Amino acid sequence: MPRHLRETYVRHVGDAVNMMIPFQGKPQPEVIWTKGGQPLDTSRITIRNTQKDTIFYIREAQRGDSGKYELTVRINGAEDKAILDIRVIELPGPPQNLKLVDVWGFNVALEWTPPTDNGNSEIKGYVVQKSDKKSGKWFTALERCTRTSCTISDLIIGNTYSFRVFAENACGLSEKAAITTAVADIKKTSRDKALFKGLEVVVGKKGPVPVWGWWGFLVLW
Repeated sequence: MPRHLRETYVRHVGDAVNMMIPFQGKPQPEVIWTKGGQPLDTSRITIRNTQKDTIFYIREAQRGDSGKYELTVRINGAEDKAILDIRVIELPGPPQNLKLVDVWGFNVALEWTPPTDNGNSEIKGYVVQKSDKKSGKWFTALERCTRTSCTISDLIIGNTYSFRVFAENACGLSEKAAITTAVADIKKTSRDKALFKGLEVVVGKKGPVPVWGWWGFLVLW
């Protein structure tokens, strides 16, 4: 078995699978392919044998083509076997049960559960996006989140936000996203007012003016 075929052979749904496995032997060996101990479905898989190799071909791979295929080569009662492991993958489904757990200050906490369909490939992470009601546009707030929860910070006071989450596997991002049903209203609180302490400005004197307050604020002169 060629070295590159000894590991799991991964293809995307719709891709062609075309593999040549060489062998040697005299007289002409008998070549047998099976999957799960059963003959192959010749309506989907084409096998072509020559004196020195066998070709395994699928025109458009589907996830049902995934699995372990056994190749047996026999000569005069002696035989050798090899296993070909094929995995056909596609985009995952969207995450499930996305919830807006908490809103405080300029922050929100989100949590969700993994997609019910991972596309036959491990979920690598999640992409979290936010949209404010004023613009209606979506912006990425967090990439490659590897957990099923996160905190989004630096939101703007006075805006109302919605959030959505995509799942990502080796094929890419899910076509659909989970979207929060609740919205986050980022409101002013009493702590958002700057509290000035000992403010004194001397004309003609250079130097910083100390200002103290909660959260971030803008000073205008």
